[in-house]
Formats: sequence, C-alpha cells, structure tokens
Amino acid sequence: MGRRESYAPHQFCWVDLMSHGLMGAHDFYCELFGWTAEEQDTHNGPPYYIFKKDGHAVAGLGEMPGKVRESGAPPHWNSYVHTPDLEGVLAKVADAGGTITMPAMQVVHAGEMAVIADPEGAMVALWKPIDHPGAGWVNDANTWGWNELISRDVEASQAFYSKLFGWTFDEDESMTDYVVIKNGEQLNGGILPWRQEMGEIPSFWTAYFTVEDIEKATSKVQELGGQLIQPVMDLPVGKLGVVSDCQGAMFNIIQLNGPADE
Repeated sequence: MGRRESYAPHQFCWVDLMSHGLMGAHDFYCELFGWTAEEQDTHNGPPYYIFKKDGHAVAGLGEMPGKVRESGAPPHWNSYVHTPDLEGVLAKVADAGGTITMPAMQVVHAGEMAVIADPEGAMVALWKPIDHPGAGWVNDANTWGWNELISRDVEASQAFYSKLFGWTFDEDESMTDYVVIKNGEQLNGGILPWRQEMGEIPSFWTAYFTVEDIEKATSKVQELGGQLIQPVMDLPVGKLGVVSDCQGAMFNIIQLNGPADE
C-alpha cells in the first residue's frame, strides 16, 4: 500500500477539487470511490473537506469563490507540488517565464500555498506543509496516483519546470510522444502533447485516480451524472478512461496491470 507521511521537495503531494457545488461534488466522489469526507475548521474561511479512505487523507474539496465562478472558470482538480522553500521558488517564476496567479498565503495550521501559471497558462499549486504534509495514501485502489500536463508546447513546459523545480524528463518508449517527469530518481508525473482531436483547450494539469475495475468505474461515473469523455483505451501500464464528474470537472481513472511504482 502507498501510505505516506512525507514528500520529497518538488514532488507532487496533494490534489483537490474546486467545485461549483460543494455537496454535489461531495456525494459524487464518496459514491464513486467509497470515500468519506471530513469538514475542516477553516477559522471562518471558505468551507473545505478532506476526502478520506479508511481514515487516511486522499484528496481535498472546496467550493469555487463566486467571483471566480462568474468569470467562467470551470470546476477543476488542482495539483500541488511540495515546496519547502516557497518564497525561493516564487522568486524564480517570472524569470522562468511563468506568472504568480495567487501569492503565498497561510492556510490555517495546515501550511502555506501559492498558485502559479507556466508559460502556456497551465496552473499548478505550491504547498509548504506545516500540519498537513499531503495525501496519506496514494498509488492504490480508489486513491490519487499520477499527475499529467496536457501541453501545447512541450519544450517550453520542460524548460520552465526544469528551471523552477529541477525536474528532468525522459521519453516513454512504450508511448509515442509521451514524456515522463522525474524528480531526482523518482517518477513524478508526465507530459502529454496537445493534439488537434482534443479541441481548442489551453494547457492544463490533470489528476489520475486508480480503480480496480475500470468498466464498473466508468459506468458508475455516468450513473452519478458524470460523463465518459474518452472511451476506455489500453495502455502499456493498464486501461485508461477520461471522465468528468457531475459538474464537469475532468479527471482520469486508470486500472493498472500491476502495482504502481512507489
């Protein structure tokens, strides 16, 4: 099992959903993955839930602020990078070609966060933990296990994240054009080049969740009001489905052929 108590610097450590309706999203994911949800004390801040599997934190849930929603922002999953030197990384963003979309802020006693956009506009969150290191259970059934950047300019993306986090990149020989991200010697996500059949979408980060039976999972998504965006496909590592929840937030589900790389 992929239990976690800490994360390496510049490793993905957490995912959360910004929804258009807190309880609708709450019910969808609890039904889909068998999660429970625990409301957090935000000290009069916006409501926030932590999804749990058998008592272990696996993901978060918040409601999108009204002004952001009114601007047309869709519900979406956020990917967080463990960033112990938060100010040091933020100081590099502009020179690397990105922008700071949300300056560093304290999140009660959990930690500090900021949000940045890379040169192609894909947003990623930075997390400096205090009491909350990140997900306590990953790479197992009904938990988060991978982050992927859909990039309209892979070379620009690689240059940015290399300067910011020191990530390196390898081509995946089993998949055409797919780039694997490495943080030191550890796998840390992937980059998928944008293709015309994806439509006129901006670059963005997406999250993967592991399931035991992808056919049952995709059927359940649709029963709960979500959609199957891309039919299940066979990959060298397993079977992948691209889906959206009952409010349109897109994510990936994957049935692996074997244990995930820890």
